[in-house]
Amino acid sequence: MDPHVRDCIRSYTEDWAIVVRKYHKLGTGFNPNTLDKQKERQKGLPRQVFESDEAPDGNSYPDEQDDLKRRSMSIDDTPRGSWACSIFDLKNSLPDALLPNLLDRTPNEEIDHQNDDQRKSNRHKELFALHPSPDEEEPIERLSVPDVPKEHFGQRLLVKCLSLKFEIEIEPIFASLALYDVKEKKKISENFYFDLNSEQMKGLLRPHVPPAAITTLARSAIFSITYPSQDVFLVIKLEKVLQQGDIGECAEPYMIFKEADATKNKEKLEKLKSQADQFCQRLGKYRMPFAWTAIHLMNIVSSAGSLERDSTEVEISTGERKGSWSERRNSSLVGRRSLERTASGDDACNLTSFRPATLTVANFFKQEGDRLSDEDLYKFLADMRRPSSVLRRLRPITAQLKIDISPAPENPHYCLTPELLQVKLYPDGRVRPTREILEFPARDVYVPNTTYRNLLYIYPQSLNFANRQGSARNITVKV
Repeated sequence: MDPHVRDCIRSYTEDWAIVVRKYHKLGTGFNPNTLDKQKERQKGLPRQVFESDEAPDGNSYPDEQDDLKRRSMSIDDTPRGSWACSIFDLKNSLPDALLPNLLDRTPNEEIDHQNDDQRKSNRHKELFALHPSPDEEEPIERLSVPDVPKEHFGQRLLVKCLSLKFEIEIEPIFASLALYDVKEKKKISENFYFDLNSEQMKGLLRPHVPPAAITTLARSAIFSITYPSQDVFLVIKLEKVLQQGDIGECAEPYMIFKEADATKNKEKLEKLKSQADQFCQRLGKYRMPFAWTAIHLMNIVSSAGSLERDSTEVEISTGERKGSWSERRNSSLVGRRSLERTASGDDACNLTSFRPATLTVANFFKQEGDRLSDEDLYKFLADMRRPSSVLRRLRPITAQLKIDISPAPENPHYCLTPELLQVKLYPDGRVRPTREILEFPARDVYVPNTTYRNLLYIYPQSLNFANRQGSARNITVKV
């Protein structure tokens, strides 16, 4: 194959091409002269003082200065007299030295070689470098060397899910995290699903759930936010195994029963457990929405940043605006990431330097059966930022979810990309991994793509059979 054809094909098959510009330094845009370099070069030069630089003595009178000027122009000061003065001066003056070998025949190559040597003798190494660099405002061609393409990241946040506990434990509960931007009315990350159920609860679903892959066992996630703002919320949604009845009816036991009353209501709880067991056996493959809550990220970041402690713990109750803080020591991971990645974001909303915080979410909102869409969620999130009666009408479910929020370390171990590829270094393949969650930026990000991303996210939003004649039961959607 012709070399140029091969190069053309290679430009399509390679991840990227690095262009090495051999003659870049000879271009008009290349300017190696910095102020420090110029000062360094000028150190070895002799100081030159000219007559015009010397300040005249202020004590001398004007007529004396004129006399000095006239005297400096006299014939006696010059080695040779003026032509206009006398022909005798010309005869008495010394002749110029003869130019040796002027009329000798010499090959051109030798003359060029001699000239080259003479040019190099007593010559400052970088003569033109002493010239001050041109003003930046001047219209001049600037050829900046482009950076090697890097994988783009915004400000990165590490979220660790520690525990999820309800007043009663009768069935498995499944949780997911995602970031939402209220102002842009957009979901700005994929879902991160995590499972905090006990082994006993997981056992109820064993007939339906195949052995879990190690990639699905992650309980910590790294979120990337290119455009951090005061409008970003971390939304936690809970689901349970599909069962008969409306969502409100299914959530009722969690609002009525308390942990302290377990002995008093033992029979009722046993009945609920047996019902849950039956639903898990029959409908263990299917889920239904159960509850949700949201965390205003910037409140956590600003509160954690203002405390002079290694780590902080905050309890969030959905009925209250303010959280109560208590001390907790926590060691934050520090490391260096092996992949080169760029970061960006608004300095006013800095997610990279706050102190790690442990949050305890005390209450969840019961999911309304007719308000499952993202549009409804944006309304609720907007109400969370200002006192409103809308949220007070929602009945809370008492629970306790503990999560750690901290700036993501540069090089977390056991990390998986959104494509579930291992990020180096990955010491052991059997350890519970940390998942990188793919960002869906609120606005366009203008960076070159460095890899192919073969991911397609499909989220069925709703299925409405309200206008259909007759009953519409036992319908499931598969994509």
